[in-house]
Amino acid sequence: MTRLNTLLVTAIAALATTAPSTTAPPPSTTGPTTTPPSTTTEVPTPPSISVAPPSGTPGTKVAVTVACEDPKVGPVISDVLAVGELAANPDGHQPWALHADGVVRTGAVRGGHLVSVTCGGRTATTTFTVVPGQVRQVPRGPAQTGGGGTAS
Repeated sequence: MTRLNTLLVTAIAALATTAPSTTAPPPSTTGPTTTPPSTTTEVPTPPSISVAPPSGTPGTKVAVTVACEDPKVGPVISDVLAVGELAANPDGHQPWALHADGVVRTGAVRGGHLVSVTCGGRTATTTFTVVPGQVRQVPRGPAQTGGGGTAS
C-alpha cells in the first residue's frame, strides 16, 4: 500500500470508532404518548355573495352565488333583483356554495343597489348596478338628408 492509502484507511478507521451512533434510542417503557388536544378554535370563513353579471338593465338574467359554511342560510334580499331559492350543487360538489337564478325587476331604478344574504347570523352583501337600457326607436319615413340646396 502507498502511504496515501494507509493514511486514508487510518483516518476512516478513527472516524468509525469516534462517530456517534445513528441507531434510534430504545422505545419508552412508560406507555404510549398522546398529543394534547388543540386549544385553538377554528374561525369559520366569512360568508360571501356575488352576482353575475354585476350590472344590467331591467329584464337581465343574473346568477347569484353564496358561499356559506353554516346550514342556516336566509333568502337573497334585493329591491331590484327577483331571485329564486338558493340550492346546493345536486352532485354534492362544494356543499358550501349555493346558487340561484334571478332577473332584474321591471321598473328597477338606475344606480347601485345592495344585495344581501344571512348565513349563520352573519350578513354578506354586494352591490348590483342597474344601468340604463338601450333606447329602441323605430325610424319613420325617409332619411332626413337635406334638400340639396348647397350642391353645385
